Amino acid sequence: MIYETRLTIPPNTAQADAVSTDVSIHPGTVTVLEVLFPTGCAGLVHVQIQHWHRQVWPNNPDSSFTGNGDPMTFAEDYEVLEPPFFFTVIGWNEDEFYPHTPIVRFQITPKSVGLLRSLANLFTGPRLLSGGK
Repeated sequence: MIYETRLTIPPNTAQADAVSTDVSIHPGTVTVLEVLFPTGCAGLVHVQIQHWHRQVWPNNPDSSFTGNGDPMTFAEDYEVLEPPFFFTVIGWNEDEFYPHTPIVRFQITPKSVGLLRSLANLFTGPRLLSGGK
């Protein structure tokens, strides 16, 4: 499952006045995180991602993602198996003239898929869901 959000951040938005949006998700494991700053952001737009009021990405709490045009894609292994089932994307913008809209995507392997695969393997072997003979 892939979840995406876009956060439009007005010009001159200080970190203290950061804007945010919540991204509802299903229980599971985040396996890929992608953050894209469209061309023109020029390192002036900042994004942090929180879960349960704690910064998860980037991992060091005093930092933020910034960029200009290229997607940043990360392999992850972050489980969300109990509520709350959402991430909060927070952003601020040092650009004095233009709003910017970074894009954040989460690829999540649902919890139920792992459970169903485990049950199928238990009763029939791994061939049932993998299509093997």
